[in-house]
Amino acid sequence: MNKRLTEIPSIYKLEQGDRIVIHKHDDNNIYLVIEGVLLVYKTFTNGTSICLSIIHRGKIINPLFQKHDKHIYFYSIESISVAYILSLKNNNTKLLNTLQVKSGRVLLYQQNLLEVSIHKNVKQKLIHLFLMLCEILGEYRDNYMIVCLSLSYITIARIVGSNRNTISKIIFQLEEQKLMLYTKKYFIVYDMVQLSKRNV
Repeated sequence: MNKRLTEIPSIYKLEQGDRIVIHKHDDNNIYLVIEGVLLVYKTFTNGTSICLSIIHRGKIINPLFQKHDKHIYFYSIESISVAYILSLKNNNTKLLNTLQVKSGRVLLYQQNLLEVSIHKNVKQKLIHLFLMLCEILGEYRDNYMIVCLSLSYITIARIVGSNRNTISKIIFQLEEQKLMLYTKKYFIVYDMVQLSKRNV
């Protein structure tokens, strides 16, 4: 389900799978993630779509567009969990500065998915993504790390630029090596050190 933001300060609840589409003429707001995990995509007029960033609680999305950008693309923000975001008009400098100090500003071209995309093969990209999600959302339980996030093979494939079958095969290999366990509602990493060694 796609949603459209207004310039009035508002809190939006997003269910898993909901998307907010933002065009350049809509880009008058800043967005603070109150709760949840979101993916930010850049989609071009030719249909090409790139997953740029993973945004989570306490982060700000601002700005989306540069001043001299042509209107050849738009952004969409997809919720991969139940999420709440605060939308505020981007003309209150004092408020913006306060939020940036407390939350940390997110500039899309600096976001951490660039670290995933620089790897040469899909397996390295996937492992880096899992390690990143452990760092952002992971919880220690006894002798393993659990990330309570529902990520389908298709969503993972979109993030790393691959396809469902390849992702399924790589995850199966990692499970066979007793490095992780993947389910529809969460995944577990049994050995962060050994998993990171597979990322070279």
